[in-house]
Amino acid sequence: MRRAASLLLLLLFPIMAQAQKTYVLQGKITDSETGEALPGATVMLKGTYYGTSTDPNGIYKLTGVKEGTYNLEISLIGYKVVQRTGLAINDAAELTNDFKLQSTALSLGTDIVVIGEKPLLDIESTESKNIVSSREIEAGVIDDVTDLIRNQPGVVAEKNEIHIRGGRSYENSYLVDGLSIQDPFSGGTSGLMLSANSIEEVEIFTGGFNAEYGQSMSGVIEVKTKRGSDRLKGQFSYKSDDFGLFKSSNFNSDIVEGSLSGPVPLSRGKGSFFLSGFGHISDTYLPHSHELYSSLLGGAKYAFRGSNSYSGLGKGIWEFSPTRKLILSVSGSANVDQGFSANEFENPTPEFNAYPYQYQYDLNNYNTQTRLSNQTSLTWSHTTSPAFFYELRLSRFFTQLRSEVSGKHWLGYNQPIDIIPINYFYTPDSDPDDGIDDSHYSVTTGDGFYDYGDGDTWHDHHFEQYTLKGDLTKSIGERNLLKSGFEENLQTMQMVDIISPWSGQT
Repeated sequence: MRRAASLLLLLLFPIMAQAQKTYVLQGKITDSETGEALPGATVMLKGTYYGTSTDPNGIYKLTGVKEGTYNLEISLIGYKVVQRTGLAINDAAELTNDFKLQSTALSLGTDIVVIGEKPLLDIESTESKNIVSSREIEAGVIDDVTDLIRNQPGVVAEKNEIHIRGGRSYENSYLVDGLSIQDPFSGGTSGLMLSANSIEEVEIFTGGFNAEYGQSMSGVIEVKTKRGSDRLKGQFSYKSDDFGLFKSSNFNSDIVEGSLSGPVPLSRGKGSFFLSGFGHISDTYLPHSHELYSSLLGGAKYAFRGSNSYSGLGKGIWEFSPTRKLILSVSGSANVDQGFSANEFENPTPEFNAYPYQYQYDLNNYNTQTRLSNQTSLTWSHTTSPAFFYELRLSRFFTQLRSEVSGKHWLGYNQPIDIIPINYFYTPDSDPDDGIDDSHYSVTTGDGFYDYGDGDTWHDHHFEQYTLKGDLTKSIGERNLLKSGFEENLQTMQMVDIISPWSGQT
């Protein structure tokens, strides 16, 4: 029995030794710009309890790691999170891995660099979300951020409304660089008309999001815009569906967009800028007026076709040091059309289901709808230590929607009438032998479509908001992160809605 047990133990020993074999994963973390060592950076094998921090020389060591394939994550406040996916640990693997971290103006965990294939599922994430990077945006056929959101799972788009997980459009939150751009009247995506080439990343949260998004009931859409580059570069594109061919099958659409970024001259590498512009004009697939006139946007100057959309973004960053940054961002958008794609809160004639069928022969006297939005923000970010980071934001957001006929005041509206064609009918005597002639003539006017007069609505609403917002992030140990903050808003709102002004109804 003793000999049998000894023989069995001798046979199992190589297997047990192999099963208990562990490895040491090590490397150095440095700043990508200065090359300086970064102490206090957190190094984790995601989905496990293996974790450590870099020493004063930026060196990390993970001991006792078993053979397998892991996702390695390196994070430090004030720097982009780096994820090295598909890292193999075995006898043939390279166990020394050095990383260079790039500084960022965003909060910890919101700017991630993935080395390798992006994992389909983050097993440590509590929320359900979709992240679309600028590389994926460039690879897609996308004109603006709304096109991008429409293509995400869990999202349904109808007209200008975005529904997430079946919720109403006004139950979502819309953020650009951490600041709300939501119109409280319509609940719509006001100001979200950013061109695709100005977007760094889009996050669509469809559930389980953090307490900082507490005002959201359905979903959160957060857009992060691009920042300046260390060298001058730009791009320009022009798209059209009308080159003189197939006139009957195009919408006479033209799209122009461009961007320019680079260092601020004479800033010695401390300042950078990013500029972008976008324009989209189209006759669309619906009949429309050829005499659009907007009292908010230069009359007929920018109303070239049935639908006219414009947007622009300017962003400047000044880095006093790798840990202190000041960011100025200015963005704006404008849209001029007749409101045929408006949602139920923006549509001046909801009874016509957005398209005014009764006015289709007199669209030149129907409403022109103008939407203006702009946002200005100043952000100060400061990393005081490898474990503490804070941001202060001061911003102004303004949006206005006006629907009017040819720039008229509502007191100057003419009541619509339907008089063409004029039809004459003769009804013969029903009983010629009764001695009573009851034959008669009758006249009817109209065919159900207005021939003269104006649209029956004058609408204007605007919203202005000043915001002071602070975010504080504290890293506690290797696996815990504490976030806190505050937000103060000063809001001004006004709405005027005049219906059939000639009759005195409001």
